[in-house]
Amino acid sequence: MQRRAENTPLDPLDWDGERSDSDAGTAHSDGGRVLEIDASLPGSWEGEAGIGSNEILLREILENLSQGVAVYDADGCLFAWNQSMQDLFDLPDSLMKAGTNWHAIAAFLANRGDYGDGDPERLTEARLAVLTRDHSEPVELQLRNDLHYEVISRPLHGGARLITFYDITEQKRAEAKMKAQRDELARSNLMKDKLFSIVAHDLRSPFNTLLGFAQLIADHAERATRQELGDYAREINRSGSRLLQLVDNLLRWSCSQMGDTKFQASDQMLSPIVHGVTELQRKIAEEKGITLHTDLTDDFVSIDRDMIESLLRNLVSNAIKFTKPGGEVTIQVKPLGEDGEDRIEILVKDSGVGIGAEQLDSLFEFTDRQSTTGTLGEPGTGLGLQICSEFAAAHGSKIHVESELDAGSTFSFTVPKAV
Repeated sequence: MQRRAENTPLDPLDWDGERSDSDAGTAHSDGGRVLEIDASLPGSWEGEAGIGSNEILLREILENLSQGVAVYDADGCLFAWNQSMQDLFDLPDSLMKAGTNWHAIAAFLANRGDYGDGDPERLTEARLAVLTRDHSEPVELQLRNDLHYEVISRPLHGGARLITFYDITEQKRAEAKMKAQRDELARSNLMKDKLFSIVAHDLRSPFNTLLGFAQLIADHAERATRQELGDYAREINRSGSRLLQLVDNLLRWSCSQMGDTKFQASDQMLSPIVHGVTELQRKIAEEKGITLHTDLTDDFVSIDRDMIESLLRNLVSNAIKFTKPGGEVTIQVKPLGEDGEDRIEILVKDSGVGIGAEQLDSLFEFTDRQSTTGTLGEPGTGLGLQICSEFAAAHGSKIHVESELDAGSTFSFTVPKAV
């Protein structure tokens, strides 16, 4: 138990929770007050402690409590407290004096930012409303730096009040860790279901198409016309390309989930990478009647080339997928900001069907929803944007999306300039 005066023996003091007129000017400045403990204590305490044994016993009890304890008189002035209370809130010795009003302590914490952002006076009044309200059940409150504690406030005789504080920060952290583990388990189960769905359906479909047309060629090669053979070959090529992208996405996604994806940055010129991606997608775009444009610079960037190629392939493929025949897709590279320092922005724009506002909020979330088919019924796994989001994050960026129904979409992200 803390008191202002040191080495000043006091006789036990009867106290009714209120200050007398004679106490008003001197009681707190003289060294505070001490609650009187019942005189009918075991003789051993009297004999061992001598004069002031009640005070010493109370001091020892309070100082050995793990929870913080503060006692305020009827006027809201600090009367007794223990070191745990002072340590819990990191209160200075200059403030911890008998007679300090609880408003002064709460205001100190509010102005220091312990109660969060906002008007300190309002935060002080809100916190005092909790502390001075009778509640035998713990009320959970939060301090700065994500510190948590429970408070119990009980009235005492004569209008005084006993307030106890329990530090539950470790308990809250343990609860948060358990919740994170539960969420991760649920996510793992969702990943497993997604994986089985891809293997069972999305990979089987292009394989069936590829094998079916290969069988047609094998069975009818002698009777089929050149035009028919060309059509069969194009379907085989289309299914094979789709199968390759599905397998590539699946492998990359699986590696990223297992933490096997290694980020290896090197200085690269962006324009050859973008040209390579567009050439791979150009045949598919032409068959759909979509024009591919590029607007590039000669900037060198520090990137993981494999990640950026995969990211661009998915974004360009999606742009083609959701653009109607006769539309356009543009890949643009430009310096970020007015002076163009530090980072380069890459944008993939399309004139496609756009994305509804309700879908934008959950576009990059991992869910079990079915992927959306393209304008000509093109299927997808729903993994592409997940991979794009993770690879952009590896380069210190997020994918930004601007879209409007029937007005097209723009997906953009940034990469660091080469030093």
